[in-house]
Formats: sequence, structure tokens, C-alpha cells
Amino acid sequence: MKKFTLLTLASMLLVACGGGGGGHDADDGGFQNPIKPELNISLTPNTILPNPNGLRYEALSRDGRTIVTVYARQGNMPVDDGEEELQVSINDAVGTVGGVIYCFDADKAPLGKVQLDLAAGRSYFAVAPREGGVGHIGINVTVRGLDNTTVSKDILIPVKYNSSGKAYNIEVFAPSAINPGRAGTVTVVITDEFGNPVNNPENNNLMVTLTGVPGTVIGFSGDVAMNGASVYGKTKNGVAKLSVLAERTGILTVNARTDIDGDISNGFQSPRVDDAIITVTNDYIPPSQPILIATDKVPDGVVGIAYTDFQIPTVGVEAVHFILSKGALPPGMALSSEGVLNGIPTIKGDYTFTVRVTGTDNSQDEQVFIMKVVEGGLTFSPESFKPIGEKVIIDEEAGTYSCEAVSQAIRIEPVGDYELIPPFSWKMDDGTVKTALGVGKATPVVNANGLRLL
Repeated sequence: MKKFTLLTLASMLLVACGGGGGGHDADDGGFQNPIKPELNISLTPNTILPNPNGLRYEALSRDGRTIVTVYARQGNMPVDDGEEELQVSINDAVGTVGGVIYCFDADKAPLGKVQLDLAAGRSYFAVAPREGGVGHIGINVTVRGLDNTTVSKDILIPVKYNSSGKAYNIEVFAPSAINPGRAGTVTVVITDEFGNPVNNPENNNLMVTLTGVPGTVIGFSGDVAMNGASVYGKTKNGVAKLSVLAERTGILTVNARTDIDGDISNGFQSPRVDDAIITVTNDYIPPSQPILIATDKVPDGVVGIAYTDFQIPTVGVEAVHFILSKGALPPGMALSSEGVLNGIPTIKGDYTFTVRVTGTDNSQDEQVFIMKVVEGGLTFSPESFKPIGEKVIIDEEAGTYSCEAVSQAIRIEPVGDYELIPPFSWKMDDGTVKTALGVGKATPVVNANGLRLL
């Protein structure tokens, strides 16, 4: 890519895939024994908003994309040899939200990977969410210095809505059963209207009440309450963990309550409430192993077809929380905190992502999944017509000739739960089918259900 000279901040943003200033001569003897380059990367702004509608760069607000500034040096000299020293790519292996790279000197076309020039050791480009919700965009930045010495760095760009800090949602996660005399863990999660964790480590923003079995104790950070009384707690990173200990069998009800403004000292003006039920029984046999994800496969998806809710199975202790720890789900898909995959896939492809689950004993497990999303719910065999040559039958005695009819068949089969409902509509791309192959050598191209057959 060609280089630019940066004069002002405005011009810097307009030449994002270029750089600024002069350079140095790679043969100036500055590196008799080349060392690895060093990378400094900054983001403006540091976090960006989600892009649920898949908007292009021009339609995004300033908070919907970030300008990434890269500075590379080797020793005390900037890296600059004019040979596209910098490679930038979206890295879904570390990110949870799909992203795109925009180069301002390439008509702002969305890219997944690009090679850039460094000028005076600097280059600029923009990154935005491809679509989807909150999480992180992963990008890999690799620079090549003298004698092809390289350094690579993965960075995460936070994608989230600006938090109001208000407690809009509260969830209680508790074991379905515990033994008498054996403590269980109750986890309470408080989030704002966008799913961001609500932090309140200084003041109580949570009240938990336990009822149902006399003599049961609930505790949080040294604060203890008996059955029917309440214990107060604080959330750190949106989470508070409490202990429950029952001495006899029965049914426990755990009630957690917060207020939308996060201040419960003056009562509950706009309360948010959630409950959980715990059975205290001698018949409960605690799992002998930490939690494990019990499958390495998930069902494939079909573009435009609702994905059947799929619960990711586990063994061992009970699951408390599922998260997408790496990679990205197909656009249109979501993973709930209970471990259910659902949604309507919108773009075909093979998607690799990692799911992490946390158990009631705080054990964790991760599993890599590959979900294939096919287009239209149909497969074609073969996927293209064979070339048809001119085949003329000549009758020398009669002095006539004719063309032999040629036919080809394509088999259509449904994918997954897709149902074939005739009749089908077929269209020839050139509008008409010419009867003589010698006229323009026309080759019909068929579109079936949006899939082009060449």
C-alpha cells in the first residue's frame, strides 16, 4: 500500500492504512545484530458499542468503531522499509465477537486480514464489530523487521453498551439439592439493562432471605442469618457468593432482592427479585467429579431457519454459568447463561468457538465446538452443470443434420429440518435459453433457492 504524510489529526484518520513522516534506510548499519521489533498499540476509543444490525463503517457512530494506532520499532529506530511490514487480521480464536478491519485508503471495504505499510514506524486502521452483541473482538498484529525478524501480539477490543450502573436484572444460581449438614453455594448475579455486571463492592446492594427449613443458616463474608432472616451482600464484578447450611431435610426457598438504583439503605423503590429452590435430602449423592462438558459436537444450522434450542450437556457437579470464552458464534446465534444455543443463523460458514462452564464447586471446563451453517437448507448434487459441447448428427445420404438433445439432472436434498415443498422456481440468468450452441456459445446458469449453479 502507498504511504502518506500525516500533517494533522484529521489527515491521520483519513489515511488509516498508511503512516506518517519519513523513514530510515534499512542499510544504514543501525542493526548489526538485528533484534526483534517492539510493538505499541493504542485504541481510540478503548471500548466500542455493539453492532446488532451489521452496519457498515459510514453508518456507525464514533463510539461504534475504534481507531487502532500501531507503532513498531527495532532498537531505537522505527520499522520502515516500505514493504508492507505490518499484517493485521481478525482473530476469532481469542475474540467472542466477530469483527472487521477498515482501511481508509481502500474505500473503507470491510476486511478480515490486511497487510499495511509502516511510515516512521506507524500505521492506522479502524476496527468495528461485524454484528452481534457484547464481548471482545480479537485482532492479531504482526510486524516484520530487519532480516525477517517478527513479533506478534493479540489484543482484545471490548464491545459493550455504555453501562448505566443500574441493577436491571438479578439471577440466583443454586444447587437443586444438598445434604443436611453439608454447605452449598448460592451465586447471585446482578447486571444492568445491557448485561454488564453491576459492581458495588463498598455498599450493600443485595438482600438474600432463606425460608422453609428451621435452623438453616445463610452467610456472606462473615454476615450470618438464620432461617427467615435476611443477609446483606455486595457484588464484585456483578457476582456475590453465599453459603447455605441446613441441619434437617426439607425444601428451601432462596429469595434475592436488589433495587434498580443499587441503594437498598432506603428500602426497595424499584425492586428486582429472583428465587431458587433447594431440596435438602439425605438421598442426594454429591457428584464425585468436577464439572465436565459431555459433548464435543453441536447441531449444524441453516441460514434463515430457527435453530432448535440445544442444551450443552454436562456431567459432575451442577452447572452454574456458561459463557462464550473464545471465538464467535454464527451471526444471529446466542448462548444463554444456562448453556442453551439458539437463534436464527444469518450467514453460512464454519464457525469455531469455545464454551466455558462453571460448576457449583467453582470447577470449570472448556470445550471447542465447530458449528457448520449451510445456506438455504438444500444441497445440490452435482453442484454444477457439466460443460456441453456442440453435438451434431449428420446424415450424409439424406444431406441433413440435426442437434442431439442433451439433458442433465441435479438432485436436491434437504438439510437438517428443512422441508422440501414443491413446486420449485427455476430461473435462467441470461433470461432465455438459445437453441443453438453456436450462437454466442450461451451456457445457462441456474439459480435455485438463492444458490447460484455455474
